[in-house]
Amino acid sequence: MIGLETKKAPIQEIAGACGVERYTICGWSRELLDERRREKGDGEHGSAEVSDLQRRIGDQKGRVRRLELEKDILEGTIEMPRKTSLIR
Repeated sequence: MIGLETKKAPIQEIAGACGVERYTICGWSRELLDERRREKGDGEHGSAEVSDLQRRIGDQKGRVRRLELEKDILEGTIEMPRKTSLIR
């Protein structure tokens, strides 16, 4: 596997040493590269996932702002009758 990770040996030679076919080595290589991309967060799927999560965070922050505003408005409408009843 070291030859596969460092690419210092031809694929056919690595396959022969491992007792597998050449296409198996290519699949392993793809898996290793995909795993490294996911770990770094810069893979094709990783960046899409990050973008989706960032979008969802933005959506949730907007929802929190709206709910806080609604709460403030509702609290204000409760306090208004109290204040006006004290004036009378």
